[in-house]
Amino acid sequence: MNIIEEKKIPDIMSLSKGITEFKEKQKFNNIIYYDENPNYVNSVHMDSDYFDKITSGAFILCRNLDSLNLIKKEVIKKYSDDDRVKKEITKKNCKENNIIFNLIVTGSSCEKIINYLQKDNKFDSCITNICIYCMKPEKYQYLKEKYSKNHDDIYNKRKDVVNFINKNSREDINPFPITKLIT
Repeated sequence: MNIIEEKKIPDIMSLSKGITEFKEKQKFNNIIYYDENPNYVNSVHMDSDYFDKITSGAFILCRNLDSLNLIKKEVIKKYSDDDRVKKEITKKNCKENNIIFNLIVTGSSCEKIINYLQKDNKFDSCITNICIYCMKPEKYQYLKEKYSKNHDDIYNKRKDVVNFINKNSREDINPFPITKLIT
């Protein structure tokens, strides 16, 4: 009864992980990992499996712009469904719904993706931070000054990306609902 009175009922999806402490609110982070490089498919899949396991929200691996377009449509549709009214999505709407995303992208495709985001203010407003994950971080340092969402998040080690995910996980973020499918 204490759990119900405090309105801290656990999400049914987290029951498989075990119920521990209800007083601490869980932190979430929704991640889109964009990597279109065909030369490193196996390492991308290994990294994405690892990142998915430590992400307590939605984790979406995206390999091309066509897939990113589908993701964009689903995210925008979700906001429209939540609002119950088909209206323009703004940064305010994203914050009200608290279903925001952080993006992990390779250095070679970072500018392409940022330009893609800037063409659609609706989707861009749903992305709060961008992490560049590449082999040569020094090559892409200029991007953190050129684009405000990059900050200092340019890494070549998996553990640094994990720190990015943990650092940007917050209690006020709601997990984006996804259905896992076998494709």
